[in-house]
Amino acid sequence: MEQEQTGHPGLEIDENLKQERAEWILQRIAWTLCTVLMAGIFFGLLGRGPLSEAQVRSEDGAIQVEYDRFLRNHSPDSMKITIETPSDTVRLSLGSEFTENVQIESILPPPREAIGGEGMITYIFNTQPKARMQATIYFTPQKTGRLEGWVAADAKPRLVFSQFVYP
Repeated sequence: MEQEQTGHPGLEIDENLKQERAEWILQRIAWTLCTVLMAGIFFGLLGRGPLSEAQVRSEDGAIQVEYDRFLRNHSPDSMKITIETPSDTVRLSLGSEFTENVQIESILPPPREAIGGEGMITYIFNTQPKARMQATIYFTPQKTGRLEGWVAADAKPRLVFSQFVYP
């Protein structure tokens, strides 16, 4: 197959314009992909940022969970849980799918008691009645891939969340 080549009199330059056009198109595609990737990273695709921030809230607004969608394996992170407290104690439960795949470093405020149950761990907090309590759970993911979990307070329905842990 013959290539379209042009030459310049007096210069030892051979051009293949068809190949050069193909390379220019490929370069522009590569630059566009790099720009999109860099913008995604900047906005939190691979870590902290607006694309990573997420929250789930119960229908009645009594419980809300704020978390990051994207985490790094063995890197500390946190989750904030806000609960409207009907009485002077709150029972906050975390699903074992979550607790078995993270190491919980600390919980603020510290719970009065922790109870292991079937498929969950329940933390009991002393609170002010008819107030909003915020608990922050500091944890470190221990596995890569999809991390599923749920949170429930007292007799309220479970709030399901999902995170992705990068290596």
